[in-house]
Amino acid sequence: MKILFYNWVPFDEETRGGGVTVYTRNLINGILKRYPNHDIIFLCAGSYYDIDDRTIRYEELQLKCNIRCKAFTIVNSPVFAPAYLSFYHLKKMINDNELKKVFFSFLIEKGPFDIIHFQNFEGLSLETIACKNEFPKTKLIYSIHNYYAFCPRVDLWRNNSENCSCLNTGLHCLDCMICHVPSEKLKRKMHVDYMQRKEKNIDNNYYDSMRKEIDEQYAVEESRPLSFDEREELHVCLNDYRRKLVNIINENMDVILAVSERVKEIAINNGIKKDKIRTSYIGTDVAEKAINYYKGVLTPPVTMIYMGYQNKEKGFFFLMDLLNEIDPEISKKMNIMILARGSFYTEEMLNLHKRKFNDVFFQNGYKRDEIPSILSKADFGIVPVLWEDNLPQVAIEMVANGVPVLCSDRGGVKELTSNQNFIFKADDVCDCIKKIAQLINCPSELKEYYRNYRGLTTMDKHVEELCDVIYS
Repeated sequence: MKILFYNWVPFDEETRGGGVTVYTRNLINGILKRYPNHDIIFLCAGSYYDIDDRTIRYEELQLKCNIRCKAFTIVNSPVFAPAYLSFYHLKKMINDNELKKVFFSFLIEKGPFDIIHFQNFEGLSLETIACKNEFPKTKLIYSIHNYYAFCPRVDLWRNNSENCSCLNTGLHCLDCMICHVPSEKLKRKMHVDYMQRKEKNIDNNYYDSMRKEIDEQYAVEESRPLSFDEREELHVCLNDYRRKLVNIINENMDVILAVSERVKEIAINNGIKKDKIRTSYIGTDVAEKAINYYKGVLTPPVTMIYMGYQNKEKGFFFLMDLLNEIDPEISKKMNIMILARGSFYTEEMLNLHKRKFNDVFFQNGYKRDEIPSILSKADFGIVPVLWEDNLPQVAIEMVANGVPVLCSDRGGVKELTSNQNFIFKADDVCDCIKKIAQLINCPSELKEYYRNYRGLTTMDKHVEELCDVIYS
C-alpha cells in the first residue's frame, strides 16, 4: 500500500507544529513497524520560499532522521503556513490554479496513492484539497487536530481573550485577526529557512545578518488597521472560504477523524457531515507506561499542580483568581505546585500564596523528561482551559502518571473520565472552588477518578485501529 501524509510542518522539524508534528512522525513510524512493506511518502507546504526562483514546484527534502520514508515540500506555495499568516491572503486560498497543478502533478508522478491522510490543510489552497474527482480510487482522510475549517486562527479563541462560538458572519473574525503580514518580507524570511535546508555549505554569518535585517523590518511593519474597503473585501472572502472549505471536506473526504468527542461535536455544529466523521483518540507514547491507577495521598495536605503556560486560554489567570478566592479553611490543607512558562508570576505573588497555603512551589516551565519526577509529588492536577482545547498533552501526562485531573468543561480533557466531580464549568471560579473543596475535604474521592477512567490510547493500538478500519 502507498500512503501520502500531509502536514504543513516539515517531517523532521523539532520546533514547530506542536503535538501534531510529533504525532505524524510517530504514526508513520508505527505503520512502518507494523507493515514494513508499505510505501510512505510525506509532503509539506507553506513554509519554504525561494526568492531567486518564484516558480511553484515540489522538491525532495533530505531527512535528518533515519526512517524509510521519502519527504517532499511544495516550494513557493501561494498559501502561507501556519494559518494565521494566510488570513489576509484568502483570495489565494479560494481562487487558485497553479498550486493545484503542482499538487496534482505530484500525486500523478509519485503515486498512485492508495490513501492520502491530511493532518491539516494549512499551506494548501481549496482547489488542491478538492481532488476526489481526479483521483477517485484514492481514499482521502482528514484528521481534525484544530478548527482551521471554521476559524482562521484555528483555535476559536477570540481576540486572545474569550471562547468564540459566533461563526455566522465572519465579522467576529475581522475584529479578531488584526495582524497584517507583508508577504514579500515574509517570503524573504522563509527563504532563509529554505536555503539553510537546501544547502550543505552556507555562510552562517550572511544568513544570520539577513535574518536580523528581515526581523527588524518585519517587526516595524507587521500590523496596521484595515481600511473600510479591505474589511468589506475580507468579510466576503471569509464567508466564501468557510462555506467552500466545509463543502470541499464533505464532498472529498472519505473519512474524517476527530481527536475527541468535543472536536467531533464542534465540527458537526459547523457543517461537517455526521456520517463521515468519527472520533479517533490519537496514540501517545506515554500510554505505553501509564499506571492507570491513583498513586497519591488520601490525607491532607493534598497537592494540586498546574503545568503549562502563563496565558489566558490555558486558564492561568483563572487559576490566579481561584487561588485568591479560595477559603482559608481549604487553602491551609493544600500544597500548590505551579510549573508555568512566562513572566507574569512574580516573587511577591509567590510569597502571598505561601502565606495562604500549606506550601507553594513555583518553577518557570519544565522539560518533558522532568515530568514523571514532578508528578510524583502531586496528588491531582488542574487543567482549567478556557478555549476548546482538543486534548492537551499535559492532561495525558498527568493521568498516565497516576495523577487525576480536575478540568473545565471545554475541550477534550473531560472525556478522560465520566466522573463529574472532576469537571467544572469553564471560567466559573465558584464552581471550581466547590469541586476543589470536595476533593480536599474528602481526598478518598481522588481514587474514584480511575474507576470512571476511559484510558489512554497507545500508538500500537491507534495504528492497529487505523490500519484495520480506516486504512483498509
